[in-house]
Amino acid sequence: DGSNMTQLSNNSAVDMWASWGGGLTSSITPVTPVTIPTPTTSGGGSTGGTTRFTTPLDVYFLEDMSGSFSDDLGTVQRLLPNIVTTLQTFSSETKFGLGTFVDKPMYPYGSTSDYVYRNDLSLTTSLSSFQSAVSGLRILSGADTPEAQLEALLQVANHTSDIGFRSDSKKVVVLSTDASYHVGGSSTLPANNGDGVLDGTPAGTGEDYPTVEQLRSDLLAANIIPLFAVTSDQVSTYQSL
Repeated sequence: DGSNMTQLSNNSAVDMWASWGGGLTSSITPVTPVTIPTPTTSGGGSTGGTTRFTTPLDVYFLEDMSGSFSDDLGTVQRLLPNIVTTLQTFSSETKFGLGTFVDKPMYPYGSTSDYVYRNDLSLTTSLSSFQSAVSGLRILSGADTPEAQLEALLQVANHTSDIGFRSDSKKVVVLSTDASYHVGGSSTLPANNGDGVLDGTPAGTGEDYPTVEQLRSDLLAANIIPLFAVTSDQVSTYQSL
């Protein structure tokens, strides 16, 4: 259920979205906000001070590049650098990266130019590199309504080293979307084997989408906390995941 997939940290925590000042926009709502280590305050006593995280924080933003997200992309491009800047005030060693997804590049799930998952920027402390990657995001197709959210998350969980997640960090993936997701059994393709290889040519066309249990198992193994930032019409979809 949703709590098993998202609440993977201890009780000594704060709401990440409270630190960021709320959801992406009035129409994009964080679902089941995850928790991150409680910051400590030093040098200020009751009059103030500098708030720092005592555990390294790695945040990977996973963005929907399907056609229906075109009206949200501009907002995301404006907001994400601000979120990163805020996180850096808590720790200069916070790392952040960027990945994108659309859907399988085959009919009826997607168009030939689409893709299941792409790592656009491995984790870094460079705000300029992050801004450049975010500015370069381009909308594609996606064809049918559900997209490859779960398969993209599965790939992230299986490529933590490639992405640059640190062994001692709190690992968070923030997935933004306005669409429901494809899940294992929703195609006629062979069952997904749950590994980090997108089978087939083009990539991802040789196997089905993962099941929720496959994804949950891989996220737990990778110690990744997923956070879903979705449009209001998709809140119930991801609350029930």
